[in-house]
Amino acid sequence: MRLINELRRRNVFRVAAAYLVVAWLVLQVGDVAADGLFLPDWFMPMLFVMLGLGLPIALVLSWAFEWTPEGIMRDADVSRPAGVLPASARSLDRLIVVALIAVIAVLAVERIWFAGKESRRAADFRDKSVAVLPFSNFSDDPANAYFADGIAEEILNLLAAVRELEVASRTSSFAFRDAETPLPRIADALEVRYLLEGSVRRAGDRVRITAQLIDAATDRHLWSRTFDRELDDIFAVQDEIAGAVGAALQVELLGRGGRLVSAEVVDPAAYERFLEARFLMRQRNAEALSRAEGMLESVVAAEPDFARALSLLA
Repeated sequence: MRLINELRRRNVFRVAAAYLVVAWLVLQVGDVAADGLFLPDWFMPMLFVMLGLGLPIALVLSWAFEWTPEGIMRDADVSRPAGVLPASARSLDRLIVVALIAVIAVLAVERIWFAGKESRRAADFRDKSVAVLPFSNFSDDPANAYFADGIAEEILNLLAAVRELEVASRTSSFAFRDAETPLPRIADALEVRYLLEGSVRRAGDRVRITAQLIDAATDRHLWSRTFDRELDDIFAVQDEIAGAVGAALQVELLGRGGRLVSAEVVDPAAYERFLEARFLMRQRNAEALSRAEGMLESVVAAEPDFARALSLLA
């Protein structure tokens, strides 16, 4: 009994209550930040452990010290008139009340705002939203990464032209390159229902493209196929993949003007230089930009009506 009275006198119980309430608020804010900023999976467990380790430290400090109008002092050096509540105890009581009000406010916001937001997001994700993730480069030469990226981006552009589909932007989708994040979490972050992922393996003029469409709500494959083609048939493969995605989602591949969406056909060699030039331009350094400019000039010379190459060069 004397120990409990001493714990009360030294405000240990008050400090424990205040610490737990504030720690809960920190965890809630951390959880929101982790989702919004795409922080790694270890962030929340690390935050939880750090807050847990901080509790005994706070309790030990509250036992040994007291916050007074003169500053922080050792408890043994503080004189208390009988029946007078120390200033530190009153401050802790106010902190606990404010923290509890904040807890109630956070719970209300979470129940009202986020519940409505989740229901709206679920409706938005329902049927016709997809993200194209960067395709993996399985070629023997790592330098062929530009080709794998280019194929994925071209398929993304085809799907983005379909009026019935909502397609996540390249910048958002490609941010998950080499990420170990589970696919349902990627889909949730991108606010899409379906994910298209794949790989590209190139050997000379032969290309093998593997693509698979995944329903993130069930984490199940809707469609998967491997294409072995000559480089000359690369545009047909893009059309086939886009068509397969449209069929799986029961979407007609019609653009805004009602025309069938299909890949732009140009000379395969010029097209490959275009993909590499676009890849180089995104490196944003003088050497890469200079090389990209030379490649685009050769592409435009070979295909003067290739509008995307003209705009990129401009």
